[in-house]
Amino acid sequence: MRCARCGDGLQGPVLRVAGVVLHPECFVCADCGRPLQGRYVLGPAGSAHHPQCYARAHAESCAVCGQGMLGRFVVDAVGRRYHARHLKEFLRCATCGDLCAPGLAGRAIGLGDGRAQCVTCHRSAVRGTREALPRWQGVLSLLGQWGVHVDVGNVPLELVDRTRLHRLLQQAGQRPHLSLHGLTRHHVHRRGGRVIRQELSVFAMTWLPGTLLEGILAHELGHVWIHQNGCPVHQPELAEGACNVLRWMVHVHQATEESERLIREMDADPHPAYGGGFRRVRRMVERQGLPKLLDHLRRSAHFPMLAW
Repeated sequence: MRCARCGDGLQGPVLRVAGVVLHPECFVCADCGRPLQGRYVLGPAGSAHHPQCYARAHAESCAVCGQGMLGRFVVDAVGRRYHARHLKEFLRCATCGDLCAPGLAGRAIGLGDGRAQCVTCHRSAVRGTREALPRWQGVLSLLGQWGVHVDVGNVPLELVDRTRLHRLLQQAGQRPHLSLHGLTRHHVHRRGGRVIRQELSVFAMTWLPGTLLEGILAHELGHVWIHQNGCPVHQPELAEGACNVLRWMVHVHQATEESERLIREMDADPHPAYGGGFRRVRRMVERQGLPKLLDHLRRSAHFPMLAW
């Protein structure tokens, strides 16, 4: 028997690697030519390499540090790959979820409420209520064109930071989570057990990019419409699903790369109401149209017994 590398006869210790037999001294890195001892990497053609040599010459480069990737790596939503260790080194953008790292989303910008935001999202973010009002009016007009008429004459809009929004959600008996960027508060005033006045207020989170904010405003205006039309108290999957359909319609109307990304996120949302309920209501609307959904919301607290 002869060595597969040098062709000399084999005497003494031998190595069996990838189906061939070698002298120990003939087992060398295909890149640098130095002997291989300990860990090594087999290339696609059966060649052997030092891990560092293989990473430098053959492995895919990390999108963050540019080094070759061996071992654990992460693939983000748009297919970029990077070492898993970078997840501990950099913050994620609280808005788009991208890693705030060189080669990806860039540097992180703190928002003062525990959130960090990438440069791209920060550039298009809406900072306060006054800046949001034109978008509020634009969404109102769009919903009106679709037959969702909302009277906001006595419904104030306020943009608040994440800390205050979470406090408002908890007061309303809701648990904060990633799907929640806004809240419609319904406050009932009673006297002697009689309802004398009802107040509606809409809150949305500060520093949301305009595309996302418009979708959130459409969702919350859906809740306002439900209250103003005397609808029954819907099961959460129906109420949040219906309001998220209005958000989805706004994002479809926007027709941008950002709105398409937001739609993909909604399609993948695992939450039973904001995700599952939305997908169920959307199928209903795609089959029968929005007017039939609005009529059903006025009459019933539950999904139809039979599929539309």
